[in-house]
Amino acid sequence: MDRYEIQEKMAKVVADHGDWSGHNVDLGSGVFTIDENDKAFQSRADAYARIIADLSGQPWANLRILDLACLEGGFALEFAKLGAQSVGIEIREPNLAKAEFAKEALALSNCQFYRDDVRKLSRESYGEFDVILCTGILYHLDAPDVFPFIEAIHATCRGFAIFDTHCAMLGKVRVAHKGQYYSGTELVEHYEQDSQQVREARNWASIDNVRSFWPTEKSLLDALSNSGFSTILKVQIPSIWTFYDRSVHVAIKGRDGPATPQQFVEATHLSPGFFGTTLSLQDCVALPGSKLLAFWLILKQHSRVRGRHLWHLLLARFPALQAIRSSEGRD
Repeated sequence: MDRYEIQEKMAKVVADHGDWSGHNVDLGSGVFTIDENDKAFQSRADAYARIIADLSGQPWANLRILDLACLEGGFALEFAKLGAQSVGIEIREPNLAKAEFAKEALALSNCQFYRDDVRKLSRESYGEFDVILCTGILYHLDAPDVFPFIEAIHATCRGFAIFDTHCAMLGKVRVAHKGQYYSGTELVEHYEQDSQQVREARNWASIDNVRSFWPTEKSLLDALSNSGFSTILKVQIPSIWTFYDRSVHVAIKGRDGPATPQQFVEATHLSPGFFGTTLSLQDCVALPGSKLLAFWLILKQHSRVRGRHLWHLLLARFPALQAIRSSEGRD
C-alpha cells in the first residue's frame, strides 16, 4: 500500500472500531497508528526483541513466537518484521480488526492472529512456541484461572516465556491451587451489575471476571516454578518499566532429565564433531554466550548423574572449565 491507501483504510478501521489505544505501529510511508512522536511502544518492543535475541541464540527466522492477549497486535507484528513466525491471540474483535489491518499494510505473511480466550490456550490448538510473550494479561485474571493459565504456557512453550506483569506488594489474601498456597491482592475489574457488552468495551480490563488476582512476586515465582519452569530470571536491563510494582521475568523451560551431547548439538546447531574436539579457554570465550551457558549446564547435569569420573573426563577434554571448577573450590 502507498501512503494514501494506508491512511484511507486506517481511517475506516478507526471509524468502525475506534482509535488505537496502546500499540503505536509504524506502518511505513510515515504513517503510525497513534503518533510518530510517541516512542513508548517501540521502546517496549525493542526491549522484548533484545531479550529474545540474547536468550534464544537463534536467527529470527528460526523462531516461532506467541503473543498472548496481543491487544492491537503490535508486538507480534514487530517480531514478524524481524523475520519470526509470530502468532497473536486476542479476544476483542475491534483489537483484532486493527491487528489485521496493520498486518495487511505491512504485507506480513509470517504473522497470524486468532480470536480466542487465552485461558483456553493449549498445545493441541496452537502447537508449540520457542518464545511466549505474556504481557499485560496475567494481572487481569482471577484466581484460580491464573494458575492453569501459567501451566498452559509451560505446556505450550519449548524455550522460554516472558512474563511482564504487576505484582502485589502485600499478600492480603491466600488462594490454593493443587495443594499449594499463593498470596496476593484482589482488585476490581468490573462491577457485578455490568453487562457483558460493557465489560468487553473496557479495552484494558478483563473480558468477563469482575475481580483479578495479583500474586506477590514470591507467589508468582512459586507459580512459575510449580508449573515446571526450571530457571527464572528477573530482567533489570533492558529497563522496561519504572513502576515499583511491575517487573519482567523470563521463565525458561528446562529439559526432562540430563541433556545428551546429541541433544545439545541439535539445540545449539553446533557441528556433530564439536564433542570430539578439545576446547581451549580462547575457544570457550569465542562461543556465543547462550551456547556456552547451555553447555555448562549440561556438564553440571552430567556431573550429578555420573559423578567424579565424568568430571575428570570432561575437564581433560575442555581445559577452560578447570578455571570454573577451581573457582567453585573443586579439585
